[in-house]
Amino acid sequence: MTLTRYIRDIGIFKANFLGKILRSINETFGNFKMLRFSCQEQFSHDQFLRSSTDCNLIQTIYGDLQSLPRFLLEFIGFTILISVVLYAVLTSQVTDFIPKLLLFAIRFSRILPSISRIIGINNDFNYQKKAVDMVYDSLNIKIETEGETPITFDRDITIDSVSFYYDPAKTVLSDMSLTIGKNDKLGIIGESGAGKSTLIDI
Repeated sequence: MTLTRYIRDIGIFKANFLGKILRSINETFGNFKMLRFSCQEQFSHDQFLRSSTDCNLIQTIYGDLQSLPRFLLEFIGFTILISVVLYAVLTSQVTDFIPKLLLFAIRFSRILPSISRIIGINNDFNYQKKAVDMVYDSLNIKIETEGETPITFDRDITIDSVSFYYDPAKTVLSDMSLTIGKNDKLGIIGESGAGKSTLIDI
């Protein structure tokens, strides 16, 4: 397996772990009362901690891999330099090779940072590719249909004369009408049990 493919694979792992972290946060804060009611706080905490630990481990591995190409390039450069010096000593051509060695060392030291940056950018691209693909997929969600009619959100969301109850003796929403325009910001305020969450779920 090549280094590029390996970096791409750990990038996929990282994106999946980040997804689990975000999902855990959303589930915790979105269903906090149910978690407390069912005594699942510890499970939610352990799930978040496990995903965070795995994500940090992946990030540490990637940080180590980022410095690997520079070390390999330095090793190759110095190996070539030492090989040329040994050849020059064995063939008694040290004076002929000194200017060439100096020129090689100077050029190599100048070009090494640029090569390292190019490799680093390529590695970053492969590492983040899965996350970018996930964002792209989320922005290109297929429009759902009702029969053959596409369900779109062009102007507003309208609730017209909606009533709802869990218990027939206690109505949560009674003849509720509401219109929310596209790009509008709306705050729903009310006492506990007044039906705010029920309204949003509807």
